[in-house]
Amino acid sequence: MSILYCLNPECSHPQNPTHYSYCQGCGGNLSQTSQSYSFHSRYLIVGVLGEGAFGRTYQAKDLNFNRKPRVIKKFIAQMQGAALEKSKELFQREAEKLDELKHEQIPTVYDYFSQGNSLYLVQEFIEGETLLQEYQREGRFSEQKIKEILQQLLPVLVYLHSKGLIHRDIKPDNLMRRRSDGKLMLIDFGGIKEQTSQMGTGLYTPGYAAYEHIMGSAVAASDLYSLAATCVRLLTGCFPQSNNNLPDPVYDVNQRRWLWQSVLKSQKRSISDFWANLLNKMLEDKSSQRYQSASEVLTVLNNPPSSRTVVQPPPVSPPPQIKISTTSGITRRKWLYNGIGMIVFGGVIGLAIYSIGNYNLGDNQGAIADQNQAIKLNSDDAVAYHNNGVDKYNLGDNQGAIKDFNQAIQINPDYANAYYDRGSAKSNLGDKLGAIADYNQAIKLNPDDADAYISRGLAKYNLGHNQGAIADYNQAIKLKPDYANTYFWRGVAKSQLGDKQGAIADYNQAIKLNPDDADFYNNRGWAKYNLGDKQGAIKDYNQAIKLNPDFAFPYNNRGWAKYNLGDKQGAIADYNQAIKLKSDFAVPYYNRGLIYKELNDNEKAIKDFRQAAKLHQQQNNQTWYQNSLDRLKELGVSN
Repeated sequence: MSILYCLNPECSHPQNPTHYSYCQGCGGNLSQTSQSYSFHSRYLIVGVLGEGAFGRTYQAKDLNFNRKPRVIKKFIAQMQGAALEKSKELFQREAEKLDELKHEQIPTVYDYFSQGNSLYLVQEFIEGETLLQEYQREGRFSEQKIKEILQQLLPVLVYLHSKGLIHRDIKPDNLMRRRSDGKLMLIDFGGIKEQTSQMGTGLYTPGYAAYEHIMGSAVAASDLYSLAATCVRLLTGCFPQSNNNLPDPVYDVNQRRWLWQSVLKSQKRSISDFWANLLNKMLEDKSSQRYQSASEVLTVLNNPPSSRTVVQPPPVSPPPQIKISTTSGITRRKWLYNGIGMIVFGGVIGLAIYSIGNYNLGDNQGAIADQNQAIKLNSDDAVAYHNNGVDKYNLGDNQGAIKDFNQAIQINPDYANAYYDRGSAKSNLGDKLGAIADYNQAIKLNPDDADAYISRGLAKYNLGHNQGAIADYNQAIKLKPDYANTYFWRGVAKSQLGDKQGAIADYNQAIKLNPDDADFYNNRGWAKYNLGDKQGAIKDYNQAIKLNPDFAFPYNNRGWAKYNLGDKQGAIADYNQAIKLKSDFAVPYYNRGLIYKELNDNEKAIKDFRQAAKLHQQQNNQTWYQNSLDRLKELGVSN
């Protein structure tokens, strides 16, 4: 059906059937308002450029400047009262920041104001076509065009980020090629945000936004992620599905993994290793593993990695997976069984008590059988479903556990532990966002549950949201100040953010509370190494090995410290032991290969780099897989 669009920006329902004479939204005369509309005593609205969930974009003429063409963006506030006033205040502040931008590839801001519940931003009108329109006209982009996008837009991001601002919505629709000179323009600054802003609105485009952006904590590296996502989608011609139930051909949501290179290969097309490596680095899931600034990416563009010796830093111990005995809450908290005696069905009390006995004896299968009988006798027993889920979780059946937790929650929507435990099962299956949603609900129902904050912090950390993780660990420490692991995990997150001194302070506290955990010493050693204290690092690695002689990480890390102190043979001995303890540990193979290469023992170096490449590829670490291949090329080996 044809639509007649009312051009009154204040109209709540501007779309009308063509046979209407008056707008159903504002009552305006459509014979007039569909042609042009005078607005704000200065602008003549002449057309609609687009509409989305957050507002509309109009084309207008500026009556104060000889009818110069303008773009007016209308943002519809979704709140009332004090919240609306706060929204207007934030808009005013961010519009003022945007008004200060003076760059030839960013549209000039001419005006900004609020009217009623809506906010308006007036910008320069750019004549040209977006990269999405260019793709629709010309088809998939070449490597050369991707190179052009990065070379033209990275300097714009350098400028934007230097002003303390983040765009937050980079995508093909928001990159326009100016018709007058062919330069790429960064447009649609409706989502712009100060880098110092706290958790913001959910303004982002699925398929282009990084996780921390989706969570409301965008950083400069979030714009780099979006720019790279734009490049790979234009390169492959695969764009986000409008139907969320359809799989994205270039991104595996469950594994949080980009598949664009496989798609490109299936199209019988290719891209050079250098550009693939660069894009993959920009697309790293964790923001801390990406390039941290547009300037850094530009430096790499001007200094290809093949001309440098790439050295792989040793890893720190990752935070332990959620453990039932410590943080996950998949343990039978005694209070869960209070009230079982109130069940009046014959035999149920005995069955429930016997089920606890089986669980305490470690008989999860027996406990499940007992609880199934209890459920059969009383299908509304939320505790029995929850306990069934606990036992299935303990047996590794996360999907089965989730089904039982779902049932427990359906019976009792205020069952905090069921949400918490379901979150842990989801986390084990890799669904960190789903886990966070459940931990949120558990915390809402029980704000004093330190374990829920810890588990949510771990999920955020695993998704690269280190600041959010630290905030949760802080709250957990308030509630449970004597739990050593929380200090350890907070130290890991601080280390990822570059705060090595803060990390050491947390590791010190963890060691004070529990001096027998090898992880604590290993990670403190890595932080000391990064601060230049190599001997102090070795001392901590020695203690970690003393506490846990089968722990591969401190051997590798001690080897790295020895190597950097000039003790190559001592380093090789440590790498040998790390590999002996953990044969699929790619890092010591790579590091040992570097030493053999320096010693001109090319045969051993090639063998180590090949094994490192194989393991990194198997473990989906594309960056270090490519680095291993680069070392092989330097030795004259193709693969």
